[in-house]
Amino acid sequence: MDIEKIRDKLKENGITGYRLAKDISITQVAADAFLNGKSKPYQKTLNLYKSYIENNFKPLESVKEESAPYKVSKSINQSKTHRVPVYEIDVTSSIVSSFSDVSEIPSFYMDYEPFNNCDAVVTNWGDSMYPSYKNGERLAVKQYHNFDVITWGETFLVITDAEANELKTVKEVYQHEDDDKIILRASNPRFKGDTIIHKKNVLALFAVKGKISQNFI
Repeated sequence: MDIEKIRDKLKENGITGYRLAKDISITQVAADAFLNGKSKPYQKTLNLYKSYIENNFKPLESVKEESAPYKVSKSINQSKTHRVPVYEIDVTSSIVSSFSDVSEIPSFYMDYEPFNNCDAVVTNWGDSMYPSYKNGERLAVKQYHNFDVITWGETFLVITDAEANELKTVKEVYQHEDDDKIILRASNPRFKGDTIIHKKNVLALFAVKGKISQNFI
C-alpha cells in the first residue's frame, strides 16, 4: 500500500489528525501534515499507518500482541513512543499559523520526555536572545491559543499577520498597559527597544519550553 492509498484510506474513514495522533502515538502536527499531503513520513511511521488500517482503525495499544503486525510491549517500564519533529531549516519562513503549514520534511524526530508535549523543535537563529538562547541552539516549542494562560516575561516564538509586518521572531513577551497589546523584548542588551503589537495581529504563539545545545557536529 503506497503513501497516497494510505492517506486516502484514512480520509475515507473519517480519520482526523487528532484521532490519528492519539491512536498511534505521534504528534498531531505530524498527523495533520501527512493527511494534508505536506509531509512524507519515514518508513517506520508508514508501517504504523498500515498497521492501524489493517486493524480497522483501532488504537494500536489496544490490539492484541499475538495478532497485530505492530507489536506492543506490555512492560510497565516502557513508555509510549513520542515523535516530536525537529526542523534544522528556518521554519519561521514557512509557518503561517501552525507547524502543519511547514512543507519541509523534518530532519529527524525526537523522543525526550520533558519535551514530548511540544509541537516541534526549531533552530534559534541570531543573537537577540543571547545569553538565554544562543545562535544555533534548538528550541522546543508548544503552541498556546489563549493569552490569558501565558506567563508574562517568558520566551515565545511569535507569528504575526501582514498588518504587523508578518513578524516571526523569538522574544520575551510582556503585558502592555493596554490589554489589547503585548510587548516583545530581546534579552540581549545590544538589541534595545521594545516592539509593541496588537494581540489581534498575532497569528500564532509558541512557548519555548526548553533548549538543546550541541557543541560539536
